Amino acid sequence: MASVVQICNLALSNLGASAISSLNDSSKGARECSLRYETVRDSVLADHDWGFARKRLSLAQLTTTYSGWDYAYQLPIDCLVAREIYDGTGAASGYSYNADLEAYVQAGKVEFEIATNSDLSIRMLLTDKEDAELKYTAKVSDPNVFTPIFIEALSLKLASDLAQPLKGSLALKDALIQSYLAILGRAQFASANEGYKKPEVKSPILDARD
Repeated sequence: MASVVQICNLALSNLGASAISSLNDSSKGARECSLRYETVRDSVLADHDWGFARKRLSLAQLTTTYSGWDYAYQLPIDCLVAREIYDGTGAASGYSYNADLEAYVQAGKVEFEIATNSDLSIRMLLTDKEDAELKYTAKVSDPNVFTPIFIEALSLKLASDLAQPLKGSLALKDALIQSYLAILGRAQFASANEGYKKPEVKSPILDARD
């Protein structure tokens, strides 16, 4: 199981910088890691629909309404990115196979908008869906639940942010960003194979009988 310090040391190792024993060390590396770690962690969480940070929640409806939308809901406090609203069948937006078109087509997509109320005290989700249930990426701080590929991605992204203050190298920063983007690509491929939903095949023969 990883710790924050271990993740920071992976980032520092990517730079060829000295390891730290604590974020409270007097070293520049510790100070920069302490300054940047949480922001970078949340940025990496937001960059991908990580399974360990994925939540589903029925939203609390607000009494006020806003032009253009039928309903307003309060976003969960821990919501970093609102991903999808489940449709009336309980399924999130996704793809199903259409035999007529001989292709997978998007289904169950529910429109929504993220906004803030007038006094900036509440983040809201606006939609036309009644009793909305949201799939979202939550802010997760416990490194014990991070997956190995997320830790790898986080250490690379953190290293890229540390490259200029610790090494004064924009070239190194750019190289680490490219490595980070490659890891995200691997994560997206892995996520696509984590679950399975049987395709809904639309049959022209059955349709003709209706």
